[in-house]
Amino acid sequence: MIKIAQKLRKSIAYFILLASFGCVNQKQNKGMISPESAESTVDFTTTRTLVLMPIKLDGEIKNFILDSGDELTTINRKELVGRIGKVGTATGEKTNVGNETVKSIKIGDMEFQNIRAQNLNLSDVEKEIPSFGGLIGQAVLSKANWLIDYPKKKIKISTNEINTDGFETIEMSNIRNPFLNFVYEGVTYKGFIDLGSTTAFSVIESSKLGQILLKNFQFKEESKTTTTAGGTATTTIKRSSVSGLSVGTKKFDNLNIVLGKSSSHQIRIGMDFLKNNVLYLDYKHGVYKIK
Repeated sequence: MIKIAQKLRKSIAYFILLASFGCVNQKQNKGMISPESAESTVDFTTTRTLVLMPIKLDGEIKNFILDSGDELTTINRKELVGRIGKVGTATGEKTNVGNETVKSIKIGDMEFQNIRAQNLNLSDVEKEIPSFGGLIGQAVLSKANWLIDYPKKKIKISTNEINTDGFETIEMSNIRNPFLNFVYEGVTYKGFIDLGSTTAFSVIESSKLGQILLKNFQFKEESKTTTTAGGTATTTIKRSSVSGLSVGTKKFDNLNIVLGKSSSHQIRIGMDFLKNNVLYLDYKHGVYKIK
């Protein structure tokens, strides 16, 4: 059975990564919150460290994954709706995706209206996540501030600032395309924060950091099955528990690190890296904060 994280990367990240229906930033800016000044706290559950939020869509409560790596927001539809476009997959194949405006996405007491989104048939993921609604991405996230208390399984959402005394600020050039700097053995690297990924760190084996980690730690080979529009493929990855990475003054040990052979040389930082912390997505000031 293909694991949830692999299915998600197949059904969403691989398809959506190259999708484009015009200017992404303009689409992210579409829509609004009702009321304009609002605040709500919701409980969430987890699946392999991914955050699942109960969200009201089309009159029904659906389980949505919080995903900072989704440029818009992705809706699980049995049939594609709206203007149909082609997007590329990880294997270079093409698949169809719909483009729509969602009238209402209600999270707790807050309603996100007229949100631009993409839609796919994600029935394979729905087999693993009952009432799976899709992904909450930047088109929704960028309209509020989000305090994600992972240990307590609560998210506070507010159009105003939230008190974050004692938090450490993670500066970033573009919060909608979130990268953070981390240090290993005195060298600074940059990683993309993908809250829709379960792996703490995903590094290309052939990269400079990948080769250093390979020398310093014992990695175990695993087979990984990925299904795309072009079919199913099995690749080999290497996994280990790594210590010694730091972000600001905070040091991290026993991190789940995966070395892969993807053609993308982007280091990805997933939810497993942040699961023992409280994370604040401050869209007003364009920073993340961590405690």
